Amino acid sequence: MSGISIFDISASGMALERMRLQIESLNLANANTTRTHGGKIYKPLTVLSSPKYSEEFGSIMSDILDKQNVPLGVKIDGVKELDLPPRIVYNPSHPDADKKGYVQYPNINPVSEMVNLINITRSFEANVRSFNAAKRMMQTAMDIGGK
Repeated sequence: MSGISIFDISASGMALERMRLQIESLNLANANTTRTHGGKIYKPLTVLSSPKYSEEFGSIMSDILDKQNVPLGVKIDGVKELDLPPRIVYNPSHPDADKKGYVQYPNINPVSEMVNLINITRSFEANVRSFNAAKRMMQTAMDIGGK
């Protein structure tokens, strides 16, 4: 594995965690949103990701011959709405209450969203530490080679 791919792996991890942070923040911000611009209830979102493999023909062929298919990072496949049932709260004075006085809120638990945000932050920090460690190793190798 070349030094450049180490940086690519860490950078792809940081990009994924940044996207997850944005989506989790959006979910948390809309935890008490009763309707969107379209008039429907907000649906919580999640980020879909998968391993990223080399797309160079030579790498693919050598992976097949060596029977090794080593991921070279992570790729973001998209953002998906979660089809969760709404959280029902009795509040007859709310403008969005139905005839029985119930209001539908997105099924978002702020506590679990905060825990997810902490995990995302730690994963991002781990990718930063990995990136910086690889950078220090490359710098040390260049210093040794320059003597």
